[in-house]
Amino acid sequence: MEESGLYVLSFATPTSLGHFGAEFSYAGFSLYHEQSMSVAYARSLGRKIQSGLRFQYHGYSISGHGGAGTVSGEIGILIRPGPSWTVGVSAMYPVRSPAGQKAKDWRSVVSSWGLGADVSEQLYAMVEARKEANRPVVITSGIQYMIQRQFFLKAGFQSASGTGFAGAGFVSRKYRIDITGSYHPWLGFSPAISYQLMGKRQ
Repeated sequence: MEESGLYVLSFATPTSLGHFGAEFSYAGFSLYHEQSMSVAYARSLGRKIQSGLRFQYHGYSISGHGGAGTVSGEIGILIRPGPSWTVGVSAMYPVRSPAGQKAKDWRSVVSSWGLGADVSEQLYAMVEARKEANRPVVITSGIQYMIQRQFFLKAGFQSASGTGFAGAGFVSRKYRIDITGSYHPWLGFSPAISYQLMGKRQ
């Protein structure tokens, strides 16, 4: 379905001052679409702690009815309490609404908590809880299994839609290809593909 398409372009680069990144996304079609632009910065606060900061503009447009948008700020932190565990927390807060009262409730405060674990050298598992104001908690869980050094399989489940997803991919030193698919009772099958190009490591 063209109406449910999502396109994302992102870029990140490491420097001596930390990691900088930018992202642009577009979803929808000619009658209704959403778009977002964001810039981000992250750096290590020691061997076991990493922090990040992101500023984002997110807006929507309805043909013949105008649109609205918000500017938000997000902060997050990753902690590695052990060699095989990662704990993450983030919070996003809309800091300004250019559309005023019209977009007052369109974007709200969002907080997330996540846990990841290297169960073995081949198996990685994660679970995330996401809470948006005035909405129920959304739980996302998933696993990734490395068949060989370059091939992997993955699967997961999201509570908001009550649907699962599965995929496979290939990773090398220079790039990563990820193919995923999910099925929704109303929307049907939704495929997704991503390509990540990696530069030389510092």
